[in-house]
Amino acid sequence: MINRKFILKITTFLTTLICPVMLHSQNQDAVNISYEDNFNFSKTKFIVSDMAKFKRISNKGYGNIDVRYKDDNMPDSLKRAVEIATGVWKDYMNIKDSLKLDLYFDNTIEHDIITNVAYNLNVENGMYYPKSLYSKLGISGNTNNCDAEIKINSDIDWCIGIGTGNEINPKKLLLAMLQSIGRSLGYGSSVKKDKRGDFRFYFTNGISVFDKLVFSEDGKRMEDLTNKKRQEFKDFVLQKCGYLYALQKADSYKIYAPENFDEIKSLKYSANPSSIMYHGECIQSDLVVDEATINMLSSIGWNFNSEQPFKIVGEDIDETGITSAYQPHKFYIQSNGLPLSKHEWEYLLPLKTGGYKKISTSTNTTFTIPAVNDEEPYEHTIEGDICGIINFKGISDGKTIDCSYCITLELKPRILEVDIIDITPCSYDDSYYDATVDVYYQGSHYLHSYVEEEYSSLTKAYFSDSPYYARFKITDIDSLGEAYFNIVAKNDYGNDTYVQPLHGYYNQKASPVSVNEIERKSNITHIDVYSTTGQYLKRINKTSELKDMSKRLFILKIYNDNGKTITVKYLNK
Repeated sequence: MINRKFILKITTFLTTLICPVMLHSQNQDAVNISYEDNFNFSKTKFIVSDMAKFKRISNKGYGNIDVRYKDDNMPDSLKRAVEIATGVWKDYMNIKDSLKLDLYFDNTIEHDIITNVAYNLNVENGMYYPKSLYSKLGISGNTNNCDAEIKINSDIDWCIGIGTGNEINPKKLLLAMLQSIGRSLGYGSSVKKDKRGDFRFYFTNGISVFDKLVFSEDGKRMEDLTNKKRQEFKDFVLQKCGYLYALQKADSYKIYAPENFDEIKSLKYSANPSSIMYHGECIQSDLVVDEATINMLSSIGWNFNSEQPFKIVGEDIDETGITSAYQPHKFYIQSNGLPLSKHEWEYLLPLKTGGYKKISTSTNTTFTIPAVNDEEPYEHTIEGDICGIINFKGISDGKTIDCSYCITLELKPRILEVDIIDITPCSYDDSYYDATVDVYYQGSHYLHSYVEEEYSSLTKAYFSDSPYYARFKITDIDSLGEAYFNIVAKNDYGNDTYVQPLHGYYNQKASPVSVNEIERKSNITHIDVYSTTGQYLKRINKTSELKDMSKRLFILKIYNDNGKTITVKYLNK
């Protein structure tokens, strides 16, 4: 069989021979930078605090990240990691900010993840901007294609990266995606090491907007370097102290710059262990983006949390814009004493199917929005909220002014999906089994659950403090009779419950079995027959004796000569 990775190597090699500067020769103002990453997060554990949501969210915006899955083989569980990562970054982006990502899941790459970021040249200042930012700033260019491609190696044993059972797996997709999205927004220098061992900017006719932020301990700035200053460039990149700075001279703004150049990480990651873009392993991480990273990206043009001269204010709502969806809310304009007339308000909610639904409008000086009566048509965030938008337009000193407000409407929690991952026999008694159950949910960071068994008055309680996703290992379930896994998610607005039947390994997920299937069980000594309510009926030696019994469903406990038992449900026809 031909190795796909070998073909990729040969193709890349031949392309290099034929057109070694293809990216630059084709179009000087449009360049893709490829970031190749390998991850090891074996010591990193997400401890998601209750305050993480309040640290991320503000009334200034909730951006849009459009992920287009280019391969249909990515497991749903890993898509959850992508959804959480995009949800985190959306909370920091402004209302009109947008990022378009094409996501691939295949085994044709040799690294864990490759992020190809499109950059465009701003001819006015000679700097290259990530395409998403280029579009935001209104610079003319092609806005139809994706802003970045993220290629995930499908041969890697990825885990979501959050929840029980993920702690020691070094390949945590959630954290990897958080960093790849940060890269797509423009984090990291463009400096590379060429085949001669010289250091140079990736671009032949400019630097990246992030490069402009970087400077050394002695005050030398990266923007003052050129590709021709080889020794000076080398001395700047290979820092004996192991770091450079970006934007500010402070520990949290240190950029990883080791004396021995790292092709993958040097100048592309933070040297601050508290940063979401840290080059190594942090012991634990919360679902927030650190202030230094936000400030760096804001300074290159994203302007996260920027202030507006006219401001929408919600009565009894703080700066986060977080409030209840189950009551109306009143808003007004804070104009700082400036005159304002011709008020125009509108209130929009995001639809699951895409786009927004206009809920209400007004021309009054204040604006009251209604409570949400039906949440089902609307898109929910990773926290289970609905992020609505309030837009205002008016006239001040003859000029049109407009501003927006993002309102985060909290709802009761929802249990989205429950999956039985596996059911296996108990190691010491075949009449019992163990089950692994995955639960996906929103609106709470905690799950309470318990197992009820048909022939037991006792219940087994389980608890998870892992938000969004939890994996439960349920043990010692009696195969005789039904068992149910009851799950409860709670928050200040109410609760949601879900009951999952646990159809065991022994009863083949409650599917009636045929006589032929039972007869295939080797070395049967005898069979005890029970009713579906657990009442003992009789003992038989052969399955043919079942023909004399009534035509209905039975529970059969099959005994082998090795002392093991197997319990199944059997439909006697």
